Amino acid sequence: MSNVFNIKRFWKYFRFDLRNVADRYGISLIIFTIMPVIVYLIAGSFAVMFDESHMWHVDATSCATSAISIALVSMVFSFSPKMYGYLTSKQGGSTWAMMPVTTLEKLVSMLIISLILVPGVVLLGNVLFNEVITLFDHSYTNELSILFSKSFFEGSTPLLVNICPLFSIWLEAAELMIFFLLGALVFKKAKAGKSFLSLLLLIMLFVLAIFLIFGSLDDDRIEDYLFSVNEETAVFLLNAIVNVALFLWFAVLAIALFFRIKRIKY
Repeated sequence: MSNVFNIKRFWKYFRFDLRNVADRYGISLIIFTIMPVIVYLIAGSFAVMFDESHMWHVDATSCATSAISIALVSMVFSFSPKMYGYLTSKQGGSTWAMMPVTTLEKLVSMLIISLILVPGVVLLGNVLFNEVITLFDHSYTNELSILFSKSFFEGSTPLLVNICPLFSIWLEAAELMIFFLLGALVFKKAKAGKSFLSLLLLIMLFVLAIFLIFGSLDDDRIEDYLFSVNEETAVFLLNAIVNVALFLWFAVLAIALFFRIKRIKY
């Protein structure tokens, strides 16, 4: 087992990986974490300068939404190339490849940091600093904190599984992070740009495949089947399709990462 995954060896490497995050991405992570404060100060300053009342006023919903959107999009595009992009270079990558750590240990460390820790810090940091703003501006409400107590499908139907919106946001970020992580290890230059273009191409091919599949089916039979399915069954099928699709997405990309790490050469 120690030749595949050793806890002590993994923990030592994982701490090394975390130190690299602090060194390579620490400043960016701080900026994305305090993004609500940055957006709040910019929005308030613009209100003072350009609004007719020249009063300090910030819409909490717009501020929170803008801040978390900017933070997560910037994080997805920048983290993997900045943190692991050097692994495709001969100087940095060869040293990393020679480390006495198995491919699985390297992969698990990457996934924990890229999919859980970094997005989690950004999300929770945004919630925390939105709360800090409320201490100084009593007209400001922490919209992200409110999301913790709400279900994703609140008020729609009791049959659907309740999902915290922040969990949904984290899941979407993780889906993109693992794709950009693979792109950082595959492409040698313009990693973020090429990863983005590859994702667009993949989405286009997926939409085309769906169109071809459903376009070849008989519309009357599809309509009859949809009307014959009750609400509970429809929700079950929808959740099953989404869960299987998510599992396949992460599984396929994780396997691709494993073999890329294993076979990377300089």
